Amino acid sequence: MSRVHEKFAAAVRKLATGRGSIQERLVGALREVYQAKEDEDVPIDVALEIQQFERLWNAAQQMGGEGQIEAWTRTLPDGEAVEIADWIVSAEYRLR
Repeated sequence: MSRVHEKFAAAVRKLATGRGSIQERLVGALREVYQAKEDEDVPIDVALEIQQFERLWNAAQQMGGEGQIEAWTRTLPDGEAVEIADWIVSAEYRLR
């Protein structure tokens, strides 16, 4: 299993078994996905999608001690959060 696939598999596990709302579970999953972006084996289409997410969370307004990903996911409607989770699951499947 490549490092990229390991990171996406960890992201899927966090989505499936983590506690909290979908937005809260996305925080851990997106951290795993972001780490995969730096790997040389990440497919270009996956890297580009991660970059789009990164632009969105970098524009988010932080509150208190939260990070950029937390600030962004906090504002996501459930439907949009589910779409992002679905993308993570689908990307992990394609990386197998």
